[in-house]
Amino acid sequence: MKKINTNSILFLTLILLNVAVANAIDVDINLIEYDAVSGNSQIAISNIGDADLHNVIISIDSSDAIPVVQLLKPGRSVYSEIGVDPGEYDVTVSADEGSESRTLLFSQSKEGLIAEKEEIKKAEEESLKREEELNRIAEENKRASELKLQQEREKAVALGIIKEKSYTKTILIAAGILIIIGIIFWLMSRRSKQ
Repeated sequence: MKKINTNSILFLTLILLNVAVANAIDVDINLIEYDAVSGNSQIAISNIGDADLHNVIISIDSSDAIPVVQLLKPGRSVYSEIGVDPGEYDVTVSADEGSESRTLLFSQSKEGLIAEKEEIKKAEEESLKREEELNRIAEENKRASELKLQQEREKAVALGIIKEKSYTKTILIAAGILIIIGIIFWLMSRRSKQ
């Protein structure tokens, strides 16, 4: 059995790395626009390398490849419109020269999110205004009911249907009794000291 030396392993590793790098192409893949309602998206594919790319195609996850352009020169970009559901997908751009993949998040645009937040804020403000208006109306109704009840009570008292209770006599009698009890305790405590 032959022993494999370190140089052989290093040489094979370098060959495999060169093959992997050779299969990668210099493209930039960006999501330009996405409509979450319709699922329509626009993806920009830019050749940022120094070589022409031939027969450029795009695929999302494991979907069928869609031809984009036959020749993409260095420094140029093309746009591809694709319909996808919201979510995160691996987008792969392939050419005769190799391929490149990138994970893109397909979600509502920043402008769409801002518009949605503004709509939510507006609805919350309208709800708050409505609640304040309902509270104001409830307070007015409460005051009107209390006033009506007071008027009806006064009418009943005037007609003699309801007699108002006077607690003044009861309070004066109770105060007098307390004063007398206080004097008795004072006198008793004075006698006990003598």
